[in-house]
Amino acid sequence: MESIFVAEDIVAGYEDVEIVHNVSVEVAGGEIVAIIGPNGSGKSTLVKSLLGFARLFHGQVLYDGRNITGITPDRAVTLGINYVPQINNVFVNLTVAENLELGAYTRKDGNIKADMAEVYRLFPELAARKKAWAGNLSGGERQMLAIARAMMTNPKVLLLDEPLASLAPKAISPIFKKVKRIRDNGTAVVIVEQNVKRALEISHRCYVLVDGRCVLEGDSKSILSDEDAKQRFLGLKA
Repeated sequence: MESIFVAEDIVAGYEDVEIVHNVSVEVAGGEIVAIIGPNGSGKSTLVKSLLGFARLFHGQVLYDGRNITGITPDRAVTLGINYVPQINNVFVNLTVAENLELGAYTRKDGNIKADMAEVYRLFPELAARKKAWAGNLSGGERQMLAIARAMMTNPKVLLLDEPLASLAPKAISPIFKKVKRIRDNGTAVVIVEQNVKRALEISHRCYVLVDGRCVLEGDSKSILSDEDAKQRFLGLKA
């Protein structure tokens, strides 16, 4: 498959501190790619640097064959790239419906209502709570709302930063089912995740970061079945 989103030789961090060292990642349309590794390995910093949330010291970012290095987050949204942060990802003082409406704020077309209806079909849990304050939702529901709001921009590429963080175990499977359906609809998904086993189970390919460097990449199923790799790089027991 041809890659729609490519990051090449990324060096990134905050202020003058480099955290990510020469990491390259790519994802094709309709593919889920996982970025995994120990806590503090630079996973989130890598993704944030691609859209201007962290400092990009070196490297380039390509989207649909176009160089978008240094793009701002708002411009990325208009091009078809959306990012869902780990925390503070919903407007707690607004209702579910109002959050979704804000998700479409950059759009000028007449299909917003139809797309909102489609989002509610994908997230029936949210459809049942349209008028509820986002601040009153459970952790799993908030994460669904954050992803659903991102989908209101009709993204071709969706970047998810630790969507399972702090969620109850029973909330994990529903979130991943939604991500799979989004993938099935043709959206490329890059998922940064601490839950290594679940990330490998849902993704096609993965990149393993340790101390800001990519130490392993490849087919997720192969890595999941490689006991040596799991123990050396991921801390998973056989």
